[in-house]
Amino acid sequence: MILLNQIFFFTIAVGVIQSILLVAHWALYKTIVRFFSLENQVVILYLKIILGILSVTFVLASYLSFYYSSLPVRVFYNLAADWLGFLYLFLIASIILWLFGRNITCHVPATRDIPTGNGAACRYYTIVLFSIAVLIGIYGLWNANHIQITRLNIKLNNLPAAWQGKTAVWVSDIHLGQVRGKEFSEQITKKINDLNPNVVFIGGDLFDGVAGDYADQAEPFSQIKAPWGTYFITGNHEEFDGADKFIAAAKSADMRVLDDQMIDLSGVQLIGVDYATLLTASLFDRFWNI
Repeated sequence: MILLNQIFFFTIAVGVIQSILLVAHWALYKTIVRFFSLENQVVILYLKIILGILSVTFVLASYLSFYYSSLPVRVFYNLAADWLGFLYLFLIASIILWLFGRNITCHVPATRDIPTGNGAACRYYTIVLFSIAVLIGIYGLWNANHIQITRLNIKLNNLPAAWQGKTAVWVSDIHLGQVRGKEFSEQITKKINDLNPNVVFIGGDLFDGVAGDYADQAEPFSQIKAPWGTYFITGNHEEFDGADKFIAAAKSADMRVLDDQMIDLSGVQLIGVDYATLLTASLFDRFWNI
C-alpha cells in the first residue's frame, strides 16, 4: 500500500510539473511567433520541435539523475537545469511584452522581408528584453559559483557567558549531487574555516536528493575546525529517496544529526526538527483546522 501511494503521488507530481513546463514552453512559443513576426512555416516548425524537446528535458534529466551519476547524465542535468533558469527569465520578458506590447502590430507584410513601422518596433523591443533575460541568466550562473558570506552581529538577552563573543556559521541548501560535487564542498569548508567558527549549523538540503557518492561529496566537511562541532538537520531534498543514506553520509563527515533532538550546548538549547516530522506536523495542522 505504501509503495502504491508513493507511485501514485510520484506520477501526479511528475504530471503536474510536466504540464506546467509544457504550458510555459507553449507561452514562450506564442511570444516568439507573435513578437518576432514569424511567418515562415519551416522556421515555425523547427521552433515547435526545439521547444517541444526542451519542454521535457528537465523531467527526463531529473529522472535519470535519481538513478545514474555518470558524466553524460551530469552534463545533461546541468544543461536542463540551466535552461529552466533561462526559461523563467524569458517568461518574465514575455509577460512584459504581452502587457505593454499587445497593441503593437507585429505582422510582417507578405511582400517584404523586413517589417517596418510598428512591426520593426515590436521586434526591436523583443530582442532587447530577451537579451536582458540572457544577460541576467549569465550573471545568475556566475553568481551561483561565487559563494557569498553575510555577517551578522546578534544580541540575545540572557546569553550564557560561554557564548558571548563566539562565532556561529549557518549554511544551507548546498545541494550536493549532479550540479555540485566534492570540489564545491571543499570551497565551502575553506570559507567556513577562514571564519574561525566555534560552531557550525548546516540547515538542510546538504544533498540534492539524486544519485551520487554522498560520503565522498560530504567528506571535506570533516575538515571543519569548529571546537563545538558541526550540526545538521535534513531538508526536503534529503527526503526524495529516503533520508537514511544522506544522514549516514553526514555522520561520516563528523556531523551531528539533530533528528528531532534537543541538546544543551554550553548553556544554549539546540533543537533540530527533522524535515519529515515538520512536514507531517504541518499536514496534520492543516487537516485539523479544516
